[in-house]
Amino acid sequence: MKNYYTYNLEFIQKINPVLYEKVIVDPNNTEFSTNGSDFHIMLNNTTIFSGNVINIKQSIRLLLKEYNFADIEYLLVFGCGVGYPLQEIMQYTTGYNFKIICIENDIRIFKTFLNYRDYSKLFSSNKILFYDGTEINLICSLLKNKRYNYIKHPALSGVQSDLYHKMLKRINLKTGNISIELGCGQYAEFGFLGLDRKITDKTDIVCDFEKNLPVKSNRIHSIRALNILEHISNFINLMNECWRILIANSLFHIAVPYQTSLAAVQDPTHVRYFNEESFKYF
Repeated sequence: MKNYYTYNLEFIQKINPVLYEKVIVDPNNTEFSTNGSDFHIMLNNTTIFSGNVINIKQSIRLLLKEYNFADIEYLLVFGCGVGYPLQEIMQYTTGYNFKIICIENDIRIFKTFLNYRDYSKLFSSNKILFYDGTEINLICSLLKNKRYNYIKHPALSGVQSDLYHKMLKRINLKTGNISIELGCGQYAEFGFLGLDRKITDKTDIVCDFEKNLPVKSNRIHSIRALNILEHISNFINLMNECWRILIANSLFHIAVPYQTSLAAVQDPTHVRYFNEESFKYF
């Protein structure tokens, strides 16, 4: 296995020196992991794999079983690194009829990775379609009026992470599968449009949450409002606005400080507290 490690590490060092700097080889195992066990695969907000390459087969098998893939027609996979997540997803989702759209910034390098790690058989699968970031319009034509979900590889950071984030936003906008992050600040969930009263790198729409939202009715599939509602004076109006723009059977993800917590009372910008009964009025 030493030659196997050397063979792959030399290849990684040549085409991806940033990843190479993170690699740790464990001679007692048959794979390599990255420093800090920072490999994750996420499905929307749910981690379906967390750990390192060494325990991936066991972890992804258990976690994929917890997710219901029966309701989707396409699964978008962003940034699969050296290919092993795609291999495991294929293996442990057999029996489902959805197709996988694998989206990589540089599909040529990704396919080279697959060949070096002996995953070339994935190319012959009629379940996987390979695209790069220049083919968004083609991807959107496939997804039009289709049910799809997505997995990302958030171990990517900086420019690469932002690149995939922008790709998914474009896809969601073109297909009408739009989700928004209220009060995004410097962070918006992967693929979500960022709404904030200030302009930041993640802000797509600048608006005042004390007034009506600049979004058409029945257009939004999901809203995230994390630690924002406690700052809103015109709270009832904002809740009504959220219900107005959400489609039927959508998701409204809310996080607020509990009324007895120090976090609720120590911040002078908080104008209200919450408990289990607070949202029964809506």
